[in-house]
This record gives sequence, structure tokens and C-alpha cells, in this order.
Amino acid sequence: MTKYEIDDRASLDRAIKKAQKDCADLRGAFSEIARSFYKYRSDIWNLKGPGLFDDLSPKYKKQKEGDVGFVYPILVRDGALKAAMIGGGNRWNNGGNLTIIGKQFAVLGVRDEVIPYAKFHQRGTSKMPARPFLFIGEGNEIKTYKNILKTWSVKQATKSGVFKRG
Repeated sequence: MTKYEIDDRASLDRAIKKAQKDCADLRGAFSEIARSFYKYRSDIWNLKGPGLFDDLSPKYKKQKEGDVGFVYPILVRDGALKAAMIGGGNRWNNGGNLTIIGKQFAVLGVRDEVIPYAKFHQRGTSKMPARPFLFIGEGNEIKTYKNILKTWSVKQATKSGVFKRG
């Protein structure tokens, strides 16, 4: 069992200032959240039917089946978008992933210049319903991110001396 104790007042004040500085840089936590975010997306790339998405039109189903040999998963045709989101050995895995992490922010998604049609899946068009693949799920996913941030904050506070393991 881990127990945390607060040091004396003077060292606490110094440690709080250091923790504020250390915790102002959340790149480590955001990097872990990014890995988890892409992992949570993996299910939609393996659907054997429409899932929660609006199904494809009968005409497009027939065309896709003829062109690539399968209908589902809906979001997979040549694999470029899937590779950008979850990686893999696809020939399109050429920098389509967009992960920018700063001290106080993270941007996760796909690069428009590599996967220009991704925005049409995400937002939909006048002829195609939205089939969003960039989202934060509920329940376990949110709990995971909160736990990552909590663990990171405690680790940084312990490292800076705010908490002392005893």
C-alpha cells in the first residue's frame, strides 16, 4: 500500500512551486492519452456490418464489393484512413496520422493533405451521412484518460517533493 505524507511547510511551499512548473508540462500524460485514444478507435475498423453508422446505399455496396471485394467495414476501402488512425503495414501508412502534443494541449487526428476525404467521413456531405471516427467515447475511455491525468499529476507531484512516499 502506498501512503503519501506532506513534508514540512517550507519544503511544501518550494515543492508546490516546482510541481506547478512540472505539471504545467503535460506532454507525458498527453502522449499516453494519444496512444490510448488510437487504441480505442480500433473497433470501428473491424466491423462486420454497419455498426452504429448509417449503412451504405445498395448501389454503393454493390460498387464497393466489385471494386475491393468487401463491403464492411464501411470506413475501409484501400486502408489509408485505417492505417493513419491505428497504424499497420499498409502502403498508405505514410504520415497520415496527426498527433501534435504540447505542454498544455494535444491534437489528434489525420492529416488532410494525406487523407483528404477523412473530413467527409467525419462530417458527412449532402450525399453521404457522417460516419465519425474521431470522437471521445463515454464510460471506460473517459475513465482511462482521467486516470492517466491523475497518475501523471501524482507522479509529478511526488517527483517534485510535494508528496513523499512513506
